[in-house]
Amino acid sequence: MAYLVICCGFYIVLGWDMFWVASRFTNEWKSLTPPVVYIIEYVLAFALGLSVGVMLAWQLHLISGGETSVESHDNARYVKVASQRGTEFVNSFDLGWKKTWCCFLISVGQDSEYSSWTLFLPVRCSPYTDGWSWARRPGMSRHSGINDEDELTDED
Repeated sequence: MAYLVICCGFYIVLGWDMFWVASRFTNEWKSLTPPVVYIIEYVLAFALGLSVGVMLAWQLHLISGGETSVESHDNARYVKVASQRGTEFVNSFDLGWKKTWCCFLISVGQDSEYSSWTLFLPVRCSPYTDGWSWARRPGMSRHSGINDEDELTDED
């Protein structure tokens, strides 16, 4: 997502002068591509960059909280259920934004086999988990503030 937003941003910034010339529909347009096609491309790049940028910002926010979009929905329900009981819901996967980002980016850095430059390149890095087990808060094997019957997910 980030690469698409960056590329759309470059297209918008670097293509502004051509967009301005194309939108005047004068004889200044020297390209073989019709001006209306360029205008449509420019508007699409803006719309895609904006919409995917908003989705990227939301996903980065969720990563900071140690949640996926589904878990965000579930956890909102758990907070409501726990508050009705007079308890507080504690997400066992919320390690704090700094620790969560360290886990998210664990594949790179000084203690890793990958260089920090791999963050900026589209290369495959092995994750720190097997995909089924995830880091939890110390001493917590499950969420607190809710009962087993309140869980929205299966035992798997």
